[in-house]
Amino acid sequence: MKNKKKGFTLVELLAVIVILAVIILIAVTAVIPRMNKAKKSSFMNEVLIYLKTAKQISLADGNQTCYNISELDEYISKKKDGYSGVLFVNQKGEYNIHLSNGEFYIVTDGYPYIDDIKDTKPAQFVSSCTDTSKSYTITYDLGGGTVSSANPTSYTANTPTFTLNNPTKAGYRFVGWSSKNLFDEKTLLSEIASSEYTDGFYVFTSANLKSLYGTANGGFPITGFKTGTRYAVSIYGYNVENNSNSNFRIYYKYSNDTTSNFVFNLRSYGKKTSASTSGKDLVNIYANYNSSTKNYIRHIQVEQGASVTDFQEYMEPTTNAKVYRGSVGNKKFIANWQAI
Repeated sequence: MKNKKKGFTLVELLAVIVILAVIILIAVTAVIPRMNKAKKSSFMNEVLIYLKTAKQISLADGNQTCYNISELDEYISKKKDGYSGVLFVNQKGEYNIHLSNGEFYIVTDGYPYIDDIKDTKPAQFVSSCTDTSKSYTITYDLGGGTVSSANPTSYTANTPTFTLNNPTKAGYRFVGWSSKNLFDEKTLLSEIASSEYTDGFYVFTSANLKSLYGTANGGFPITGFKTGTRYAVSIYGYNVENNSNSNFRIYYKYSNDTTSNFVFNLRSYGKKTSASTSGKDLVNIYANYNSSTKNYIRHIQVEQGASVTDFQEYMEPTTNAKVYRGSVGNKKFIANWQAI
């Protein structure tokens, strides 16, 4: 009796091929995001090396505020090919980063975070210390005052540092220029119990935020809300809690004793913005919570209007306001007055 060897049929072979293709597809789908994340982490490490190098050099050379990547390469033992861009370090020790490795791009005016990394070139990317292609606007709220010599209404990251001309107003003393951002976010670190500053984020719980900015404590440290004016709050960051209902809230309190609120409950880094209700006069902004959520906050900005525009750091009123070389973003300056 002969043994007959039976091979695979065409249908069986096709079935095996399909199964293998599905397995490969699943594997690739799972691996590619991890590889991309690993490459971004590697790029971020290089960004931090360039930043540290620029800050160290700037301590020895107070005249230079812009560093081409090619200049910084001279100080780095393990140079990377294909990197381009600039780092700005101004006289206040503040910095912003424009860096690319040919695959990824990062533009940030503060401590770099991995979500700042983009796959495509941002419009505001500055390629060299002589690049003046990207222009930003500057607007002014003079509050009824006048300036004898007009201040600049635009600038680039490479515009030399300049000081604003101060306005005058009959019957008033000029207190100083402040920025459009009415909230000093550094109080998040200095005044909230058990808070810390880690990798560019203020870290605290919602309960501790309420303990400082709750309604019982007067809310946010902002005075002089204007009648007939809306105010907007923008929060950049995320919070961590297993319960999806855990969050903290920002409340707007109005002169008629009513309130409105919005919930900050982002589980991954992002920005959330809300504004006070139109037609109601705001008297207070305060924080509340429904569980002790841990929050990672990069910025909180409060400004007049129905929306928040480009982030601008809080600035105490000063008669010596400057726009530093290396600054980016549209800016607004507000004149503050005191009756004589």
